[in-house]
Amino acid sequence: MAGAITRRRFVETTLKSVALSAAAVWLGPGLGRTRAAIAADPAPEFFTPAEAVTIAAACARIIPGSPAEPGATEVGVVRVIDFLCARTPTLRPLYRGGAAGLDETARTLHGTPFAGLPPARQDEVLSAVQAGKAAGAAWRQIPSPVFFNVLQLHTKAAYYTNPASFRFTGYPGPYDHTHRKHG
Repeated sequence: MAGAITRRRFVETTLKSVALSAAAVWLGPGLGRTRAAIAADPAPEFFTPAEAVTIAAACARIIPGSPAEPGATEVGVVRVIDFLCARTPTLRPLYRGGAAGLDETARTLHGTPFAGLPPARQDEVLSAVQAGKAAGAAWRQIPSPVFFNVLQLHTKAAYYTNPASFRFTGYPGPYDHTHRKHG
């Protein structure tokens, strides 16, 4: 059947929809509430320490920092993703499996966990994940390109909605319904 949807395509589409919905719910209208909750309690809620380090390292390769501009690490992207996962049960297996998959692929290719690799090697692993060519059993549970796309979406959404990035992008900041600039 030419138009039939495969199980893999169904899972990929479902996971992308869940990720986009979660980002819209928590990073859209709830952005102020999300940032306030994170500021009040910055401790991770979902990720284990090892998972947080792995996901943070991947986010740092998606949006690296420089001496002149903050990157994903500097604006706390991993904490926003952790916040999303803590409140969106459907994202949890994707991020747990993705963190495990990144480490498994890194160990297979280079003998060390993902966060311990130099940036060029991390980029190799992420390119393999993005292309669906990542080694490891973890990727049999979740499609690696879906994980990469969701991670990239959440990283960019969390980064570009953080006031710390506004001055570097030229975005003046969010406005409320009376057009007053939020501080």
